[in-house]
Amino acid sequence: MKISFVGSGNVATHLAKAFYHAGFNIFEICSPTLEHAKLLAEKVEASYLENVSELKETDLLVISAKDDEIINIVNLIQTNVGCIVHTSGATNIDVFKNKFENYGVLYPLQTFSKNTDLDFSTVPLCIEGCNSKIESQLIEIGNKLSGSVQVIDSLKRKQIHLAAVFVCNFVNHLFAIGDNLLKESHISFDILMPLIDETVRKIKMDNPLKVQTGPAVRDDKKVMANHLELLNGKPEFQEIYKLLSVSIKNMHS
Repeated sequence: MKISFVGSGNVATHLAKAFYHAGFNIFEICSPTLEHAKLLAEKVEASYLENVSELKETDLLVISAKDDEIINIVNLIQTNVGCIVHTSGATNIDVFKNKFENYGVLYPLQTFSKNTDLDFSTVPLCIEGCNSKIESQLIEIGNKLSGSVQVIDSLKRKQIHLAAVFVCNFVNHLFAIGDNLLKESHISFDILMPLIDETVRKIKMDNPLKVQTGPAVRDDKKVMANHLELLNGKPEFQEIYKLLSVSIKNMHS
């Protein structure tokens, strides 16, 4: 089975390597930045190119690119493919509908960085196929990559992606804000690591709503006013603090 990729970013890198280590034949890596395509291709023993229109016939074509670029890539593909999938959490499966007979979605639910190793077998894979045959094939492929494969339709996948943005991207931004605030006092972010670890441990054991702590859930107005004063000169941070505090209070009303 020949598998080709359009994309060489974080998701493409980890997914291509997962396919490769699972014994699949990675055929071509296509990226508008040829040097990036080459770097990934060397890791998975594949050919590389920069023009989507020059892709050769393949059994499975994986589009792993920015959501806004997927439809443009689809329109540029000129070769025959056995099946085409994208890896997006936010893009509908119907993006392939008018051009390809066999298509689907292979969405890995994880945060990826090229230079950070992870055990792909623990990554949940959200699968969707245009028909039951393709869905079964994608499930079979997914089971060789991960121990957690689920059939998730486009609407539910979008909801999962939205939730993931809140619990990953937004939370990481809050980490960055915390780091910024500590640096002003020459304090290492490491001091917060035990707190972060304990917070994660608790939500593994119980519902996040039930384990909420802090001044907002206690409605400690004096503490919150003091925090906002400390954020003078940082109106964006103040706004985030106020919005989150109100949200916490409302969810516990």
